Amino acid sequence: MLPLDKLELPRSVLVEISKEGLPSGSIINKEAKSAISRAAVVFISYLTAVANEHAGTKKTISTNNVLQALSTVEFSEFIPTLELELMEYRRMMKEKKESKAKSNGSTSAVEEEAGDDLEETCIDDPTSPVASVRKRKVSIGSEEEEEPNKNRRTNGSTQSLESPSSA
Repeated sequence: MLPLDKLELPRSVLVEISKEGLPSGSIINKEAKSAISRAAVVFISYLTAVANEHAGTKKTISTNNVLQALSTVEFSEFIPTLELELMEYRRMMKEKKESKAKSNGSTSAVEEEAGDDLEETCIDDPTSPVASVRKRKVSIGSEEEEEPNKNRRTNGSTQSLESPSSA
């Protein structure tokens, strides 16, 4: 594993994100860009380590683990926003799959995908984000294995299919 001082995020992305929080016409000097980059790498590494602790013996960090980690590091106010972004991302991916299936003339593939379930993290009690985190099934067009706590490979990445009690 690389040491943190060797890891870098794309500066153009960091600058773009940083400027969204600044008044129009603001400039970020080179040293500040470097500090923002270092801070982002440290935060991501720390959040990943805490999420890994929540994952326990599992080799895959799930969305649920990341949300729990955010609460652990006292950033729980971001959880509802992140959940909305995650739902939007999943919706866009479903639309992309449906569009691709339609362009291939495969309506049966769309129907099959629509029937598959994927777990989505949701929160019951917004005043206690981690205590009430549970998973519910939603149809978004992904295949799921029958056995719980198994990992699957999709497009070169591993996704966890864990039960809510294991988090």
